[in-house]
Formats: sequence, structure tokens, C-alpha cells
Amino acid sequence: MNAPVTLPLPEEMQRCLAHGLYQGDTCHQADKCARHVTIRHDVTTITPMYRACNPETMALFVPVDGFPDDEVEA
Repeated sequence: MNAPVTLPLPEEMQRCLAHGLYQGDTCHQADKCARHVTIRHDVTTITPMYRACNPETMALFVPVDGFPDDEVEA
């Protein structure tokens, strides 16, 4: 079973505003991503980036509910 991510994230992990510089460039996974949700829990001022993930790959997505277990049942 996956463990939820502890918020706030460590200060060295980049935060994400979940929207880009252009109108309509929003992340539909924002409420499920710890990089975005942690902003609500931060006690220090950390400047977030506009959009951390490329919409095609979502490579920097950190699921709030935790990452799935390495072993997948067949």
C-alpha cells in the first residue's frame, strides 16, 4: 500500500502553481499533486514555478496519495 506524501514538502523540492504563462495552460492534476498542494501548507516563502510538468509526460508529478507500490500484482 502506498503512503501519502507528508506536507509541506522539503524546501529543496520545487513548488508548482499548476498553470503556465499562457491562458488555458492549466494542470488538471493540480489537486492531486503534492508540488501544488504543498503551497497551502508552506510556512516559509518559497517561490513556485509556473508549471513544473510538461503536460505530455507529467514527469515532476508527485501524487499526494503517494506513489504506487513497486510490485504490481499480476
